[in-house]
Amino acid sequence: MKDHDGGPIKTFGWQLAKAVLAAVVVIVYSRVMGAYGRGSLSILLLNLQMVLMISELVAGGALANVLSQYPAKRILPTAWIFLLLVLILGYCVGWFQYVLPNQGDLPLDFDHPHIINLNLLFFQGVFLGSLAIQYNVYQVKGWVQQRNKLQVMLEVFKLLGIAFCLEAIHGYLFPRIDAIDLSAVQGVEVPVGQTLDYIHGFDETAVLWILVYASGLACVGSLVYLWKHHAFTDSNHNRTWHPPTNLFRSGAMSQIGHILLFLLYRMPLWWMANEFGNAATGVLANALLMADTLWIFGNSFGTILHSRMLRWGVHKKKFARLLSLYVVISGLGTLAAIVVLMLLPPDFFVWIFGDTFGGLKEAFVLISPAVLFLGLSAPMGHYLHAQNRFKALILSYGLSLLVLILCWKGMDGFVSPGAIESYGRESMGLMDRIMWVAPQQFRRMMAVNLSFFVLLLCNYLQVRKEIKWKGILLSIRRLLRRSLA
Repeated sequence: MKDHDGGPIKTFGWQLAKAVLAAVVVIVYSRVMGAYGRGSLSILLLNLQMVLMISELVAGGALANVLSQYPAKRILPTAWIFLLLVLILGYCVGWFQYVLPNQGDLPLDFDHPHIINLNLLFFQGVFLGSLAIQYNVYQVKGWVQQRNKLQVMLEVFKLLGIAFCLEAIHGYLFPRIDAIDLSAVQGVEVPVGQTLDYIHGFDETAVLWILVYASGLACVGSLVYLWKHHAFTDSNHNRTWHPPTNLFRSGAMSQIGHILLFLLYRMPLWWMANEFGNAATGVLANALLMADTLWIFGNSFGTILHSRMLRWGVHKKKFARLLSLYVVISGLGTLAAIVVLMLLPPDFFVWIFGDTFGGLKEAFVLISPAVLFLGLSAPMGHYLHAQNRFKALILSYGLSLLVLILCWKGMDGFVSPGAIESYGRESMGLMDRIMWVAPQQFRRMMAVNLSFFVLLLCNYLQVRKEIKWKGILLSIRRLLRRSLA
């Protein structure tokens, strides 16, 4: 096995493959479940992600940093134990906040749909949380490409699960007496934002089953790989299992920053669901999915920079030059992708995601500045993180989140993107549609853009003395020549 990261180009290729497969997964979810189901699923998974973020307060985002200093057996048991404790606490909170308020007329037994969902979310948390811990081992070992392959396989497992689920419903290949031929269903009234597939079984519970199966297989496969390559053994035969105090201090500081960043680009979904319902949330969730896909530029180069700094030590001159180069490449790549998406007609996005996602392009256009700002700031964030400059990251994320809250809550009159449909959307140009929603949607989305601009500005001010812009164009030309060669 090659003990190197493979470089940013290979990492970008794997991240692109993962992003494409993940996009296909969400496209299928969106078309089959509709905007309502997509929004409802997004809120459930957001709640789970928030619990996992809390579980990483011990080590968490700083796990790779700590693993570069101490043997794995002094770190990983504590991380796994704390993960289980937080998931159990989250399960109890979910029982009182999700199950009991929505009990309805059904008895509280194992067949209750909300209890099934809560149980599935718990196991999904176990598998995803364990994978997050293992990913840090890959990062510090320099096995970046192996981790990338595992992430791609996870998306492949999801697609296989979707195929089996749709086959069970429709009986495409193996017709069954109890299979539902949805095309033959007559007289069924489908609620706004939903689909026939959604009301006949492909709902949040079905998707959670798929996610648990996929993440479970990926988690077991990852554990086998790490065990075979002795990732959990200590070459120095250190018998000490006591976790170092640095595990808690660095972990808490790092994860506070990660939680703030998570809230920065996901809190609008909670606000949308609370104010305008699941259908509007589904549209915004898919716009953010498109943004996540474009952020692979910054995350790919930032991941390689972070891994190399952990393994080779922090050499300011060398890594400052790399940071400068990666910021330029990430910014140019993100900008080019944004322009391509803007050139596509609005009906293309409706054709891809389904009829319930009218106004998706308008939502993406409005948050596109935020996409570019994060694409530029991502390598800077990885650079600061590798240097354990967690206070600087907390300051950047905290100020950005504060700007988002103050600006968003200070605006009213927002309407969901789908409301454009009732005003003759087909007869309006893109700029006309955007200007029509300007008094409502535009102001809210500008709050998102402003907060991400503050993030970029804060990160840049933290590293401005270390970034070396001189010779960047020459470095880009050299990189292009090597890539073409």
